[in-house]
Amino acid sequence: MGSIKSIIRNILVFIILFVITFIIIFHSYDFNQTINIVLEANGYYILLAILCMVLYFVFEGINTKMILYSLGKKAKIINTIKYSLIGFFFSGITPAATGGQPMQIYYMNKDGIPVDSSTLSLMVQLVSFQIVTIAMGVFGALFNTELLKDGFIWIFLIGAFIKCIGLAIMMIGIFYKKFSKKLIALIIKILKIFNYKNVSEKEKEFNELI
Repeated sequence: MGSIKSIIRNILVFIILFVITFIIIFHSYDFNQTINIVLEANGYYILLAILCMVLYFVFEGINTKMILYSLGKKAKIINTIKYSLIGFFFSGITPAATGGQPMQIYYMNKDGIPVDSSTLSLMVQLVSFQIVTIAMGVFGALFNTELLKDGFIWIFLIGAFIKCIGLAIMMIGIFYKKFSKKLIALIIKILKIFNYKNVSEKEKEFNELI
């Protein structure tokens, strides 16, 4: 009985979020015009796009399963695909796509996968994603140099620099434990300078996470 109530509650939450999302999206756009554009589009391209999205979820699920297996954690492929769908959905409805990974970790934990294992598996995937994104950006810039005129070169360089810094921090967090601890020590010193509250607790949390 409890599981039925949970399913009904989840469906209601999904419908509410679905309605709110569409209200926000179509607040500034004409719904009928959007429908007409979709109807006029080539159906084969739409089907191809849907197929690509399905393959994306399946392959991400396979990646998650492989990484968890390498960490000594077993997970069914249907569950890892579910985590991929959860991440995609919550990234789409939260600001700056911040809700996807926390919700994936939450649902993995519900299925008995420890937080440290789920966090590491998602970080490995995120590192791979960032490498591919940076590579695509660089190749795109090399083959479309005209797009970098009129100051856009600086936008590209700043974006690439920020991406590389983020990638470096994630790589350090995954592969270099000693350096990570030194980095945390530096952050703690900076927090102490600014009289940040509960610094010792934060330091303990950071070290436990590593």
